[in-house]
Amino acid sequence: MALPTEPFFELLIESVASEPGSDRSGVHMRPVPGQGVDPALFVECLREMRDDFKLGTKFLVRAKYSHKEGGKLFLKAPYAWGYTQVSAEAAARFIKSLK
Repeated sequence: MALPTEPFFELLIESVASEPGSDRSGVHMRPVPGQGVDPALFVECLREMRDDFKLGTKFLVRAKYSHKEGGKLFLKAPYAWGYTQVSAEAAARFIKSLK
């Protein structure tokens, strides 16, 4: 369930290897450190971002905090809104712009 009072915001995420047994695809999306968002949070997003790109690929998405019926907090990037793949240099500039 989305948290209705939480706003959407731009978020830089990256693909990383999942903990063994935690995800069928073996790939997990997490916030890139340095944005003031816990990088341990799971990011729910399009499956193609996990399946069609190599580990370490970075993406810019619009996301918001959410949870499932009071369960564990995670970030949700709506599927219909798409994403932008970004280079390491563009990712570094984005992080720097937040400071």
